[in-house]
Amino acid sequence: MVKAADALRPGGALAVVATRHVAGGSEEFFVEVQDCYERFDPATSPGLLRCIAGLIDRRYGVRVTKRYLTELRVSRTVPRVG
Repeated sequence: MVKAADALRPGGALAVVATRHVAGGSEEFFVEVQDCYERFDPATSPGLLRCIAGLIDRRYGVRVTKRYLTELRVSRTVPRVG
């Protein structure tokens, strides 16, 4: 954080955004989709994406929802006086 603070002008601001997936939305989908993740290595992402798309199309009427908690933290430097 020191390097980031040093890069700011007097009176400048640094904003950090954090986003986390939280319970809610199509919760059953997220339980079922774990099977897709367990079957496919990240190196075979086309197969993984087809598996997820198929699950969404077949079981969830082509739509799932996610819920996120988003936090915004802002710190400001002190303006120079004079």
